[in-house]
Amino acid sequence: MKNRRYFVLLFMVLFLITGCVSPSQVDQEQEKWKRLGIKDYGITILFYENFANGIQTQREVTVKNGQVVDSSCVADKCPLFALANIHTVDDLFAVARGSTLADMPDSYDACVQDLEFEGTYGFPKSMRIDCPGAVDEEHSFQVISFYPFSTNTPPAPTITLAYPGTFEMELHGRVYDQTTEQPIQGARIRYVVVHSYFPEVHIGVQDEAVSDDQGEFALSIIVHDTDNIKIVIEAAGYQNFEQKLNPFGDRSMDAGLAPVAPSPILLGEQQIIDIAWRALEPNTSSHNRTAWEVIVVKFVAGRDVQDQFEGGPVPGGCTPGPTPPGNASIAPDGSYWYVEMQPRSATPQPLPTELYSPTAPPKIPEPFVYQAHFLVDSITGQVVARKIFCVIY
Repeated sequence: MKNRRYFVLLFMVLFLITGCVSPSQVDQEQEKWKRLGIKDYGITILFYENFANGIQTQREVTVKNGQVVDSSCVADKCPLFALANIHTVDDLFAVARGSTLADMPDSYDACVQDLEFEGTYGFPKSMRIDCPGAVDEEHSFQVISFYPFSTNTPPAPTITLAYPGTFEMELHGRVYDQTTEQPIQGARIRYVVVHSYFPEVHIGVQDEAVSDDQGEFALSIIVHDTDNIKIVIEAAGYQNFEQKLNPFGDRSMDAGLAPVAPSPILLGEQQIIDIAWRALEPNTSSHNRTAWEVIVVKFVAGRDVQDQFEGGPVPGGCTPGPTPPGNASIAPDGSYWYVEMQPRSATPQPLPTELYSPTAPPKIPEPFVYQAHFLVDSITGQVVARKIFCVIY
């Protein structure tokens, strides 16, 4: 009987030793933190408070010289109860020592569950509190990221891959010209989180790489198995490349980038007028540009002028000179220049050796053609359609 009691007692002692974190361990870890002398750092903490509300939120804090200089919560939703004033590493140590248990009916050892410390810096990394004698008092914290400020720009944070299903993978690949198949150096390869149930695992992670002179790259990716992630590749002179990532599939990706087509150069108004005159000149009588004036020149859509250019280019077929080419089809969504020209007014101008006579017939520069309309492609400068109107005697 005595031996039986002895083993029961020994079992209880071992359970308490292995199942709980002793105050001495908290002291040791806090002393480790103090020896490091870190006064400037950034920290992101995930909180959960039950208290009949089930609040889960995330707080990002910046500490300078041991004081909080900036603190914000996701969607302005901060802890409201036991963890409302938890911001710094010192606050986490206070929780680890039982600061939130003052009004609980149970002991520290009975309430504290799963207290873990960060290996490098020694601060409490995660802790869950659930007292058997209380209802809806459960609360917990978990440090998602932590980085000390050694310069004005923080180094890559220490990421705690604490969520089940979170892992790190490395994607290897090659970027090349789709046309020439030559490698593209200096392409930017990055991953974009389209959707994540745990966005905090991506905070502060270096999410891009650059291709070398062989077009090759290696990209490290932190991913949760429920994430929707795509790979985006960008390079000067090429169209962007995007592809959904399958984190459980092949860890390699070869990407052929299509060169960007050169931007079309739109022709200017004077260039269009010159093109219209060259198209009209063979069908004039004067062959003299100064005898003509431009009435209208404007930018139009094909649908706005289709009806105007239906049929042949010369109604009545009366123009002098060669027969103009037929009109081409007009794209409704196409962009065109519309030009309208007509001869200048006919005014009797006596020769120096002649006397002016009010009854003398006018010297008409264009006795046949009285108006001409042209439709010119805004990019190629090709005359797509024309209408040349003339006097039928």
